[in-house]
Amino acid sequence: MAASDHLSPTQFHKISRWVYAGAGENKERIRHSSSMRGQWGHDATCSCGWDSKTGGAVKTAVDDAVWSHKVEHDAL
Repeated sequence: MAASDHLSPTQFHKISRWVYAGAGENKERIRHSSSMRGQWGHDATCSCGWDSKTGGAVKTAVDDAVWSHKVEHDAL
């Protein structure tokens, strides 16, 4: 993690959730909304610049990555 990825003590993590629509070359990353139903590929980004970069994992895997990111960041 680069020094520029760190938030100042007065800043908080802001996690943005993403899903993928389409398939193959036409896959598009769009913001997740609570009203979305069905099976989606998930990703997440943080205000510090972190990105899960899964390319469309199941939600629980991305949730675990977000949790790990927050714990790692708080330990610094």
